[in-house]
Amino acid sequence: MKAVYLKQIGGPKSLALGKIPRPQPKAGEVLVKIHATAITPTEFQWFPTFHTPTGELRQFPVVLSHEFSGVVESLGAGVENFKVGDAVFGLNDWFANGALAEFCVAPATALAHKPRLLDHAQSAVVPISALTAWQGLLEKAGLQSGQRRNLKPADRAALVQDAPQAPGWIADIFHRLATGGDLKSELTYISNETINSIK
Repeated sequence: MKAVYLKQIGGPKSLALGKIPRPQPKAGEVLVKIHATAITPTEFQWFPTFHTPTGELRQFPVVLSHEFSGVVESLGAGVENFKVGDAVFGLNDWFANGALAEFCVAPATALAHKPRLLDHAQSAVVPISALTAWQGLLEKAGLQSGQRRNLKPADRAALVQDAPQAPGWIADIFHRLATGGDLKSELTYISNETINSIK
């Protein structure tokens, strides 16, 4: 398959376009034909880009871009919630080759059906931002569905640093849904510039 990949440790100048073997889905995995992907420039500095989970150097070629949108090409054993031809979006393992290729493999648990109202390019940029917002509000801050009913107005507010970025506007959506779906957001936005000026 065609792919853009790293052939050595380095930055963008180390990227190459060429052919690499097409991955095969294992049990619980899905092979996705990629329609769109998003690259995060900092991936060149991420530990998983060049290392295995145990710290050894990964084998080259290394394919970047771990959030994507596409269509299910084939299924590994035991995958039941998707079928060939389904439009999906999601993430794959950052220690594995990513989606800057014609195909990538992802755990079925890291995929969802693509929203009907979003095209593939729009869907491809959602996963990491949504995961960041979810972890911040629900896992770290403990926001729960219906929490608004139990809180005073002053306790319903949330602070989202640099909210104009994608995780911020997705956090806004999660916050509104969890606290009753108000059209008026109760999030307080603060930019990184403001944070830095306080230091």
